Amino acid sequence: MSVKDLVKTGNKGSNTSSDLAALRASATDSAEKMSEEFRELIADLEGLIKKSKTATGKELEEVREALDHRVSEAKTLMEDQSHAVAQRAKQAYDATSGYVREHPVASSTGALVALSAICGYLWWRQR
Repeated sequence: MSVKDLVKTGNKGSNTSSDLAALRASATDSAEKMSEEFRELIADLEGLIKKSKTATGKELEEVREALDHRVSEAKTLMEDQSHAVAQRAKQAYDATSGYVREHPVASSTGALVALSAICGYLWWRQR
């Protein structure tokens, strides 16, 4: 279920809290996977750099090829992740936009409270 679907169902959805928990768990799993992949990439690169210090001739060429391959894998992974983040941001924007359109009073009240708090803080600092 997407964020937009969760916003549309509101409190009427029987599994709304479990769906939100599932989305959070998915985002956490994705972040952990990306972090693990990055650690593996760094370890692989360090190993290849150490190996390249003692390699000569054919071995050096193999190390370079392995390094190029691993870097291209990392680039692909980063591109995939950036597309996924962009897609999630768009879904969040769409969900927020839909909520604001459906609940203009609640949204404008929240914005007014935030603006009032900022103005109050600035006024307090001047005194």
